[in-house]
Amino acid sequence: MKNRNPALVALFSFLSFGIYYIYWMVQTKIEMNNLGAKIPTAWFIIVPFANIWWLWKWCEGVGIVSGDKNKGFMLAGIYGAMIVLGIISSSVMMNNAQVTQTVNPVTGMITTEVSSSASGASALPSLLLFGGYIAFLVIAQLEFNKVAAKGGNPMTVPGGQPLPPQQGFQGAPMSPQQPMEQPQAFPQQPPAQPSPVQDSPQDNQPFPPQQPQA
Repeated sequence: MKNRNPALVALFSFLSFGIYYIYWMVQTKIEMNNLGAKIPTAWFIIVPFANIWWLWKWCEGVGIVSGDKNKGFMLAGIYGAMIVLGIISSSVMMNNAQVTQTVNPVTGMITTEVSSSASGASALPSLLLFGGYIAFLVIAQLEFNKVAAKGGNPMTVPGGQPLPPQQGFQGAPMSPQQPMEQPQAFPQQPPAQPSPVQDSPQDNQPFPPQQPQA
């Protein structure tokens, strides 16, 4: 994971009208997948309703790389609250909208103007939505910075306890620091020399003379 300043992440996302926010989401998704998360392709961000499922998987990935699933649930809860607040804020603005129509006496054209009367009740959901947006970015990036401080891979479980060692095929713990045992070398035996072939006494006897045929 890359170490980033949470305040700058929130500021750049606000100044770029959300463009940096999308870039940040895609980059952190790639970094989390490199550490074992299984977040699908970021193209789901632009798909209606599917982007909600994708954000859930993204929050689930935060819980995996941070070693604390509660962090992922908390971020998912914050984002869910932001969706609800966005719906409420839009409904309040529509209810407070005032539509006025004026007729031009010369041309006879009708002009429609829509104005919204801002009040404390209508501004509250928008402020909560903005606050939740900032909290989501800051909390997530702080978790990423903790993972980056550990070398990019979460080596502890919640509470600071080290993860148990990985078990080998026979159940014995595997230690990366312990060198592998080298196979024992056996001394090589010299090749056996061929024994000289001794002729038997029968081989040294001369052949009997052949009898002439009648």
